[in-house]
Amino acid sequence: AQTLQVPLPAEGGASICRALDAYAYASALRVEKTDVWKTELQGSGLLPVGMGDQTVPWRYVCRLPGLEWADQYELGDRMRAAGLNVSHWYFPAHWMCGGYPGTLPGVERLAREVFQFWVDDSTTVDDIRTGARHIREILRGR
Repeated sequence: AQTLQVPLPAEGGASICRALDAYAYASALRVEKTDVWKTELQGSGLLPVGMGDQTVPWRYVCRLPGLEWADQYELGDRMRAAGLNVSHWYFPAHWMCGGYPGTLPGVERLAREVFQFWVDDSTTVDDIRTGARHIREILRGR
């Protein structure tokens, strides 16, 4: 297997140790923020995509059942216009590996229904509550 060998900067080891020391706190915040998204979006039509109790989420992942690509794109644009950090454009992986549309319908359905919202250090609980309010308004207007 090929690897990329790069030298560790002089302070690299110390930086890694600091990041590892902060990991427990940072991961707890991500889990907490994910729970806030889940609570704030209950009843909105968005359903959580479960990642398991022991995961540290990168984003809050949810889906809006029944969406088509165009609907997902329009809703994502409206969410961004309201100031939300949202990801939603994920091609089904098998399309990139020689698979054809229709071969994994569950994967394809999830790809056009999924939305992901930030839970990183730059996102506060107030940001999430405000964002969820905007999302509810957007979804009511569809």
